[in-house]
Amino acid sequence: MKKKVTGFGKQHKEFPSLQVSFFTRAMAMEVCFGNHEEDEPNIAVSILRSMMKLGVDVRVLVIQNIVLAGGTCMIPGFKLRVKQEMQHIIENYKEFEDLKTLKEKIKFA
Repeated sequence: MKKKVTGFGKQHKEFPSLQVSFFTRAMAMEVCFGNHEEDEPNIAVSILRSMMKLGVDVRVLVIQNIVLAGGTCMIPGFKLRVKQEMQHIIENYKEFEDLKTLKEKIKFA
């Protein structure tokens, strides 16, 4: 029997009756990027708040050597999304305006 893949999801090799929709797969990562104004967890805000606690002279070195670890970081596009979120938050929230000069220097080790 040939496995069928639809536009709505993918079938798992070991569980052919299990089908996960694209929406479910795509939204799984959104838990890492919640609305920080509503106290939802947001990895980019956590990194930036840690940066704000550092001395001004050390921030440049640290923002160029951010280490993301764990299985979640292997998801395609995760690092890019974290970087884009960080840049957006620095640009649009007064809490992080001290980091505006570092916005373009964000790099992951």
